[in-house]
Amino acid sequence: MTLEIDQSFVRVDCQGVPAAFPNTVHEREESLLCELRFIDPAFGNLSGLARDYIRAFPPLGKIDLPTDADRLLKWLETHFALSDRQRDYISCLRARRAIQTQRGKQLSAHRRFVSMTDSAVDPADRRARIHLNPIRIWNRLLTTEFLDAGATPPCNVLFFATPTDVSLAMFELESQVLLNELADFQPCTIEFWAAHSFADRSQLSRFCNDLVAMGLAAVSTD
Repeated sequence: MTLEIDQSFVRVDCQGVPAAFPNTVHEREESLLCELRFIDPAFGNLSGLARDYIRAFPPLGKIDLPTDADRLLKWLETHFALSDRQRDYISCLRARRAIQTQRGKQLSAHRRFVSMTDSAVDPADRRARIHLNPIRIWNRLLTTEFLDAGATPPCNVLFFATPTDVSLAMFELESQVLLNELADFQPCTIEFWAAHSFADRSQLSRFCNDLVAMGLAAVSTD
């Protein structure tokens, strides 16, 4: 039940965004480029594509930046024969933005989870209750661009919130099943989980320790 995590999936800071509601064509272009900077390595001419998009879709009214960025991504997908690598960049960007949106909507739940990640409680402790990171999204990647060496795409990957950023992990099929079990049962004890799982208590304990180390699970005694 191996797990792999891509630590290179790091934050892309975007400073100097002109406005949440750009007022001029230049501001709109700069805002879009800043919002979508993550995908630039896969496209090479993102500024030119953004200008083409802006010419094709002049604003009919006040449009917010996230909506405009979503439309540009959809435009890229429907108007160009994208490579699998380009599609993976778009998938990753969408997942990052979705995680950030979820974090904003579930801020208190995420803060509570983060507060439990420093716990020294052993998951095998009979009092221990296992909690899954509430901010997570499954996605599917078509290339090895964001995967560890040895991965054979296409692969299901899990994007999840860290205290300050977004990370992703790749799981073998057996581990995906266990993770889905935990999502259904949590918060739960190892004993309860083992009673309803194909895996035994020792397997689940090792798996849980891996999840805790990654930031995907936390353990408490409350």
